[in-house]
Amino acid sequence: MAVDIKPIDDEFSIKHNSDVAVIAKSLRAQKSYTQQEVAEILGISQKTFSALERNLHNANFSRIHKLLDLLGAEIIIRKKP
Repeated sequence: MAVDIKPIDDEFSIKHNSDVAVIAKSLRAQKSYTQQEVAEILGISQKTFSALERNLHNANFSRIHKLLDLLGAEIIIRKKP
């Protein structure tokens, strides 16, 4: 099942754990990075990164932060208006 997450002014609203993985995969594709390239930068195997990309909600925050930084993204928590 494909999830369609549309950015609003380059911001994404995360409503489900799987949204983070979908957004990260999309950002990786936009930068034309392969899983192998990202895995090497993160210091993990391509197989581990593939599993991480499918189940990013199980990753620790440090790894998610490093991945998003590589992809030119960040996590911002803001109160709802």
